Amino acid sequence: MGNTTDIIITGAGIIGTAIAFELGKKGYKTINIDKLPAAGQGSTGSSSAGIRTHYSTRDGVAMAYEGYLHWKNWQSYLGVADVRGLAKFKNTGGLVLGNESGKLPKLLSEVGVEFESWDMDLVRQKIPIYADFDFSPPRRPADETFFDRPSQKLNYAIYTPSSGYMTDPQLAAHNLQVAAETSGGPRFAAWPREFRVSEYLINPEDWLICMMYPTTGFPFMIKPIWQVFIWRSEPAATSSKPHRLSVG
Repeated sequence: MGNTTDIIITGAGIIGTAIAFELGKKGYKTINIDKLPAAGQGSTGSSSAGIRTHYSTRDGVAMAYEGYLHWKNWQSYLGVADVRGLAKFKNTGGLVLGNESGKLPKLLSEVGVEFESWDMDLVRQKIPIYADFDFSPPRRPADETFFDRPSQKLNYAIYTPSSGYMTDPQLAAHNLQVAAETSGGPRFAAWPREFRVSEYLINPEDWLICMMYPTTGFPFMIKPIWQVFIWRSEPAATSSKPHRLSVG
């Protein structure tokens, strides 16, 4: 076989390209397959590109803070130049509103993330456009109180200086693609119109051989990780966004 790869990454958005970059630095050969023709043209390119360090778990805060440090030192993290230029990080700071401090200050302190506790007077002084109405708890439109004017107000806020946004999320994904290709030669390809299985070996110790064409032009040999496979005629719809239960 003329072309082989260690890992196939579904998607070439900001997550997929970052995975390719990090794996490439570790010596893995990867290929990103995306339904669109270039990196960052899916939900990444339409995102707000917000960078925040406040999450509901310690691991989430730790990962976000590490990410913030990379965004803040973007060119140093990439280690390469991009002919299209580099996306820029705007360090504006971020504000979390609520009724009480809860566990967020503790999580931020444990990780070492700088923050300030603000009362609503300071919030109104700093950001006069903010309304301090408390619309909780969540209610369905069918609820008879859904349109009632809020009777309670927010009374607490946490400001995190280590927050902001990237100026161009699609360009940021392209920057990662260039860095990934430089680090280990990963490849990017649009998802082919046809996905065919030429041979399926149930024993997970054997190879699963899949034919990917016409756009890629070569077959993949995939080492099974799980013993259970669900086959589809096309890739299952996935998203790098947090998965949430619908309340609608």
